[in-house]
Amino acid sequence: MRTTSLLLGLLSLVGPSTWAYIQSGIVAEAMKRQQGWVCGTPLLGIFFLAAAVTAVLSIVAFTFGVVAFKRLPSPRPFARKLELAALLLPLCLAIASQVHI
Repeated sequence: MRTTSLLLGLLSLVGPSTWAYIQSGIVAEAMKRQQGWVCGTPLLGIFFLAAAVTAVLSIVAFTFGVVAFKRLPSPRPFARKLELAALLLPLCLAIASQVHI
């Protein structure tokens, strides 16, 4: 469970952002070739989808991490609590990227 949570946490940081970067370049280039200018609405959709996938992956990773944490014997190490907090970091970043103050 711990390995799965760590892999999903890493995937939530790297996967959707890499996909969004590559896909936004492809879409922008296609729009520029076809219309001569680039509309930002499809790019916003790509970024919103990447943020949503990041949040979902982070929540799933955190859930697996909590299950693995609860399976430990009673004096649980503090480092594992920090690990759980780190698994929520992509969720916090995804939420922060969608909030406009």
